[in-house]
Amino acid sequence: MQVEKKRSPLFSAFLNLLSPGLGFLYLNRIALAIAAIAFMPVVFFLGGRSGWILSPKGFLVVSVVFVGGWLGMAAWAYLIARKQKSIKLGPFQRGYIYIGFTIIVGVSLTLVTAFRGVLFGYDVFRMPSASMEATLLVGDDFISNTQAFSHRVPRRGEVVVFRDPRQSDIKYVQRVIGLPGEKITFRDGRVFANGILVPDSYIEQKNNTGLHQTTSEFEVGTDSYFLLGDNRDNSADSRYWGSIPAKYLYGSVEFIYFSFGEGGVRWERIGRRMKD
Repeated sequence: MQVEKKRSPLFSAFLNLLSPGLGFLYLNRIALAIAAIAFMPVVFFLGGRSGWILSPKGFLVVSVVFVGGWLGMAAWAYLIARKQKSIKLGPFQRGYIYIGFTIIVGVSLTLVTAFRGVLFGYDVFRMPSASMEATLLVGDDFISNTQAFSHRVPRRGEVVVFRDPRQSDIKYVQRVIGLPGEKITFRDGRVFANGILVPDSYIEQKNNTGLHQTTSEFEVGTDSYFLLGDNRDNSADSRYWGSIPAKYLYGSVEFIYFSFGEGGVRWERIGRRMKD
């Protein structure tokens, strides 16, 4: 004999906010619980693979859809519980089931998020150092297009994320200066590729005083790139590591979606795109 019991509308809503689908499981709506679990990955998969999330406006739209959907599921659970006087309880309405469900969903979503660069075609990072000032400041959160170099080659001047060839789980962000096969030289704080001056309007003079200038000549390897930080006086880059093989390039940097510094939120930086 199935037990019927009144479900709390507020608790149902709270559970859906706590863990996607948990409120529906509490209401014995298994299909809705499964749909709720799939909601977040589907939204970000569509947003990433379509390229929407790679623009400031598209990022805002995807974020609104995600937050709206999450709140909407909480409201839906509330309305279901409020409308029905009692709900038939099934084998899944047990405390240990709720706990297990929450753990499994949490672990699954964490794993999906960890591999979003491969699954969704984008990734997000927070700038940890001053090596790219003033293009990227410490505390800037930016989004990277991990599909970018699957159908084109990097451009000179493009800001990219790349894996450390010595330790591939570590990623850095720098600017492409030298292209495959070029000879890179430094003179009076300026960079030359095959003897031609590389434009550097993005460099602030205070960050390029010649503290680490070098007169050495670097030859960029085949299918490799010479990368530099915009803060030339405070950047470990291809001057020390050598050129970076293309296979270690992870994605292009698209724009800053959030920024927080010592003075609080830096609103003027939100939505700022990278310049080649």
